[in-house]
Amino acid sequence: MVKVDADGHFEWQHVYEKGYERIWSVAEIADGYILPNDIGSAAGEQPVLTRISEDGEPVEQIRLQPGVGQPHSYLYVSQVAAGMDGGFIAGLRTGQSQLGLVKVSADGKAEWQRQYAPQFSRAFFQIETGDVMEWVSRVIKQRLRQSCLGSCREAFWSSCGIRNEQGTR
Repeated sequence: MVKVDADGHFEWQHVYEKGYERIWSVAEIADGYILPNDIGSAAGEQPVLTRISEDGEPVEQIRLQPGVGQPHSYLYVSQVAAGMDGGFIAGLRTGQSQLGLVKVSADGKAEWQRQYAPQFSRAFFQIETGDVMEWVSRVIKQRLRQSCLGSCREAFWSSCGIRNEQGTR
């Protein structure tokens, strides 16, 4: 990984251990950055998020639970966004293209990890802010436009644990 300043001047570079060959997303947090592991992990292994310091040195690895809703699935962490509370949110997907989120506190502890919607394409998978409901709402609305007419919207939202499109329960 190479960091450059706003003018394009080199600041530092670091090579991380195997499994971090591709970094699709980096979230800046108060004391450094979070790197998601997009390589994924085999069923039963723990995928890892790496917290690095402002100068690129590894600080800690945050291990997540394997699989999202399925015991024998691959879990990939490919997007990450800083939260407003000092923690961050990471987007997850399985080998079966199911999506989920994990909320990690500022001290590196997973607060919760959930699957939000069944069978989404990778094209829907993007986190732009730390606002969970905004992201979930955007993904579900896009999915509904592609595969679901009005009659099944209520059932779909309910299956995602959300009562309506505004994200209220």
